[in-house]
Order: sequence, then C-alpha cells, then structure tokens
Amino acid sequence: DVIRFWLDKGVDGFRVDAIQNLVEDASFADEPAAANSGITDPTLEGYYNHIYTLNQPETMDIIRGWHEILETYKDRFMTLEVYDANMKVLMNFMVMIRIQCLIFLSISCS
Repeated sequence: DVIRFWLDKGVDGFRVDAIQNLVEDASFADEPAAANSGITDPTLEGYYNHIYTLNQPETMDIIRGWHEILETYKDRFMTLEVYDANMKVLMNFMVMIRIQCLIFLSISCS
C-alpha cells in the first residue's frame, strides 16, 4: 500500500488535489451534454454534465480507507482539495470528512 509505505518512511501527511476526479464510472460512458449550460462548443469542459467522471460514490469509500490507515499513525494528516460550485457536493465531502480527515474546500464559480 502506497500510503503506508510513505507513512512508514516518516512523511507527515498528504495533499490530494482534485479529489472529485479520483474515480471514473466503470462503463467509461460518454458524458451527456449539460442542459442549459449556454455553452455550444463540445470541445469545452462546461459543455458536458460530468455524471460519469466526477464525485463517484467509490470516491468516498477510498477516502474512508485512507482515513483508516491514517488513524493508525499518530500526528499525521491528509488534506483533500475539492473544486465544485455545487454546495450540496461540498457538504457531502464536509459531512464525511468531518470525522475522517482534514479538507480544504475551494469553490470555483464560473
């Protein structure tokens, strides 16, 4: 396990950026176009509704597993970075993380 390896080497913690992108749906289905996005160019990220590549349920399971490992080491931490304009998504991370590990929330409103 990579996390245990580095903790055993003495690292104090980890920072994980863009945690909402950690897991992609196993079907690798194409993302549908976002309704009423106002974006008409399909080469732009905002054109799509990222239901298959963002905030997958398995992400929380992975974070819980990391927390269980970190709990066995004293004075270690993990910071997770979440970018999402949807407050409900951010709150889901906060509720889960409150008892799990430290989180850095960054809201990107474009």
